[in-house]
This record gives sequence, structure tokens and C-alpha cells, in this order.
Amino acid sequence: MTLFALRRLLWAVPVLLGVSILVFTIARVIPGDPVLIATGLERADPKILAETAQRLGLDRPLWVQYADYLGDLVRGDLGHSLRHRRPVSALILGRLPATLELATAAFLLAIAAGIPLGVVAAVRRGTGFEHAAILGAVGGMSVPAFWLGLLLILLFSLQLGWLPATARGGSLPGAFAALLTGGGLSPLWRSLSHLLLPALALAAPTTGLMVRMTRSSMLDVLGEDYILAARARGLSERTIVYRHALKNALVPVVTIAGLFLGRLLGGAVVLETVFAWPGIGRMAVLAVRSRDYAVIAGTALMVAVGFVVINAAVDLVYAWLDPRVCYD
Repeated sequence: MTLFALRRLLWAVPVLLGVSILVFTIARVIPGDPVLIATGLERADPKILAETAQRLGLDRPLWVQYADYLGDLVRGDLGHSLRHRRPVSALILGRLPATLELATAAFLLAIAAGIPLGVVAAVRRGTGFEHAAILGAVGGMSVPAFWLGLLLILLFSLQLGWLPATARGGSLPGAFAALLTGGGLSPLWRSLSHLLLPALALAAPTTGLMVRMTRSSMLDVLGEDYILAARARGLSERTIVYRHALKNALVPVVTIAGLFLGRLLGGAVVLETVFAWPGIGRMAVLAVRSRDYAVIAGTALMVAVGFVVINAAVDLVYAWLDPRVCYD
């Protein structure tokens, strides 16, 4: 297992190197003059532009710029934002907790709803519950998250007035800490009320996919010989389903869950914009609008690192779910 983990980390190096080349190239082909943006002026004297380009290193050949960029990455320096005049790493760290909070809430909702519904749909095959679960899953996968978010705002915020439409009610971990120290339920409810609608909208497509994947995998496992043998030994259906079948059925589900967790961590760009959620997705949109190259590159690289880490973690989880997996 240790050797496999080391090999996965080594494979991540060329992947991240390729991502850095791609991100660097895309950032350089975005319309707009980064030198003019750095001056903060609509027009500037050619001498000022030349001095700014020299200061930022943008007058050098592209391969030299990339070498400098790669060296900065090795040192943990993602550059400075042209718009905010701050290090990109500080901007990302400031926005990352909000995205992690939203992505984690959506992921937990998708897991809590998708896996049980998929299991029950497989066990009750051919019933009305299975048809309803499949219909709901297809609907959740088909409806765009941003459109569902607008519908949720229209219903629960504007019509019923139950939940806020935008802004944040404070950090959820901070609200839990306040609750433990005697701060009452008010901060916790305020945080949850602001989190619920965007988390539901973000979780809907993943939930639908989890229902379908869990149902399909469970149906395959329930037809295996060892399940028939367990039934012949007189084991209860509950024991067969949850102790023997579910663990093996979760192997493909974990793969999909890991991929979608990486997608959620990438920040639902449009959804964060709809709910004015101060995460990295909304920051990326603002960076594209202002042509803030360093922020765009840093955000994309951070998302790529998240995908690599999550995929490696998913591979390691396989060993626990299925000991037959070979890592040689």
C-alpha cells in the first residue's frame, strides 16, 4: 500500500506539470493587455508601459516566463493579483473555506440521499418506489444547478420568505464553536439558513447520479453467487443487503463520488454567482472579467491539485472496500 501511494504521488508530478503548462498558456491568450491592466489606466505612456512590462517580466520570451512561473510555483508563490494588489495565495486561502463549506455540504447531502435511495430502489425492483427514484434521479441530473438555484430562490426566499437568497450568515464551523461555548442556536441557524439553498442546488445533479449508480451496482451484486449462497444459509435480507452486498457495490460509486467531489471543490462558478457566495468560483468569474491572469492561473492550478489528491484518495479507499484490488 505504501509503495502504491508513493507511485500515485509520482504520477501526480507530470499531471500537475501538464496542467501548469496548460494554465499558463490559457492565461496568456485571454484578450486584454496585462501590462495596461497592471497600470490601472485606460491609456498609458509607452515608457510607463515598457517599465511595467519589464517589472512584471512580461517583456521576456514565453518560455522564460514559464520557467519563472514554474520556479515560483515550486516555492509556493502563485504570483500577485493585478486587480487586488495582493498575493494570489492569500486570496485563494481567503476564499477557499467558503467553497469547502459549500462543496462539503452539497457532497454530504448527495451521499446521504443518493446511496440510501439507490439501495432501496435496487431492493424494491419493479415497484413504484423504483420508478419514482429513477424519475427523480433523471430529473436531478437533467436540471442545471444554476436554474434550480433560481427556482429555489423564487420559491423559498421571494414567495415563502423562509430562507435568505444571498449573502452569508457567518462560518458554519464558527457557529458550531459558538454553540459549544454557550453562544446559542441563533448563529448556527443563521449559517445553515444561508447554506441550505445553494447546497441543495449544487447537490441535485450529484444526488441523481449517485442514485442511478448505486442502484445499478447493487443490482449487479445482488445477482452474484455469494449472495445466493447467503440467502441459502438463511441470513436475513437486511444482513445480506447491508453487510454483504452494499460494501462491494460501493466500489464504482466511490469513483463517481470522488470525481464529483473534485468538481464541487472546483467551485460551482455560476451557482456561486447566483447566490453571491464568496468562494473561489465567484472569484474566478471576477478574475476573468478583469483579466487578472495570476488569479485565473492560481485558481485553475488549485482545482487541478484538488482533483489529483481526491483521485489518489479514492484509489486508496478501494483497498478497504475490496481487498481483491491489486496494487502491484
